[in-house]
Amino acid sequence: MKFLVTVALSAAMSLPALADDKAKVAPERRALLIQIIEDLGCEMDGVSPPKAFLEKMEEHKFVKDETKAIAAEMFADGVAERKGSALVLKTENCS
Repeated sequence: MKFLVTVALSAAMSLPALADDKAKVAPERRALLIQIIEDLGCEMDGVSPPKAFLEKMEEHKFVKDETKAIAAEMFADGVAERKGSALVLKTENCS
């Protein structure tokens, strides 16, 4: 599972958002992923995410394509930005 999540976050951070990614993103799943990242300090390393993040991803049954689509959408919408290999949230809770 760690490998899939790491690959998904890394891929989303290195590629521009694809137009069809938005169609794949359920708003409640996006909100859940944002909440998980906020709860873990508002920043997620795409290369070596913490164990707590990986456990939450598995607990909530996130899969590679879904995670990639959500991250791409967050970058496109300005909710997140890239900082090296990290995804950094720019939400109200992460100011």
